[in-house]
Amino acid sequence: MERASMEQSVEWSLLLDFYGELLTQRQRELCDLSFNQDLWLSEIAENTGVSRQAVHDALRRAESALESFESKIGCVARARRSAAAERSIRSAAAALQSNADPAVREAAQTILAALAGLED
Repeated sequence: MERASMEQSVEWSLLLDFYGELLTQRQRELCDLSFNQDLWLSEIAENTGVSRQAVHDALRRAESALESFESKIGCVARARRSAAAERSIRSAAAALQSNADPAVREAAQTILAALAGLED
């Protein structure tokens, strides 16, 4: 099994963050070692006391489950759309802050404050 690229590792980590609790404890542990700690299969096998093939198989099942959860539930895609929308709203509101009309500037500040409230 090839080592995942940085982008793939980030994607798997993100899926694990959203859906990890739906996996078995063992799958979560192996995924953490692979995705978050960036260990090789042989290192994971040595650390967990199982064969490299067992680690490989368990990770493949976990990855399949994570992909299935995302295709059915879509939390990661929704979070990405929300983040993109927030960036767009924040940018538009920031641009409005330089408007000559005080009411427009105040509305922009209200929008930015509401966005800041979402971060809490």
